[in-house]
Amino acid sequence: MIEGDINKETREIKINFIPLEEAEFEEIEMDISDISSKEELIEKLNDEKYLVNNYLKIILTGNKRFEIETSQILKHLLNPNIIKLKDKTKLEVDLKKLAEQNNLKGIFVRNLLEKKEQEPENKEKIEKAIEIGLRII
Repeated sequence: MIEGDINKETREIKINFIPLEEAEFEEIEMDISDISSKEELIEKLNDEKYLVNNYLKIILTGNKRFEIETSQILKHLLNPNIIKLKDKTKLEVDLKKLAEQNNLKGIFVRNLLEKKEQEPENKEKIEKAIEIGLRII
């Protein structure tokens, strides 16, 4: 809740925030590089001890070895305070080796790596495109 006072003479406004409940929103990063399956990730998220009164956004980081669908993982979590999962992981593959291959994957990766060098401002978008493309191919 927000409460405030207005001084009519000086037209000064004073605003105070008053928390109505003890719960807070907290962001937690979790490196999943050592996790090898979706089931193992769900188990680790369920085993972690978090503050009971806090609402949580968990940001997954590191290298992944499996496909992550955050909406599906959220359905299997036992802690109702985990309200959001964000996937900021990277695919664990050697892109330079893939680019050397003379097949569809190699050509695709090679072209996007060249584009990444030409457009460094779009690095994250191009890396995401490579990940999605490799998953589809």
